[in-house]
Amino acid sequence: MNWSAPESAHPDMTMPGLNLGAHSCAAATLKTPTAILQELREHGMTVRQLAESKGLDRQDVADLLYLRNKGLRGKAHAAAIAIGLKPQPKTLRTKELA
Repeated sequence: MNWSAPESAHPDMTMPGLNLGAHSCAAATLKTPTAILQELREHGMTVRQLAESKGLDRQDVADLLYLRNKGLRGKAHAAAIAIGLKPQPKTLRTKELA
């Protein structure tokens, strides 16, 4: 079953007042899982809709929001950044590792 956004919804599912995963902005404020869930409820969106709008796996997003995963690495880490739980990482230089 394919889900399509309501006609009033912006293509990336950012509705007026709903600003999930604003990681493109350098000064984006991070949100808690509880705050993101509250915003989803206020706008009548599901975790699945959020995940699909960001091109993420639904289970990864749900695990992050319900505190089953910390998003330390891999797909969960990328999902945490995309939905605004974690900041965009700075570029790691190889000289810093030595």
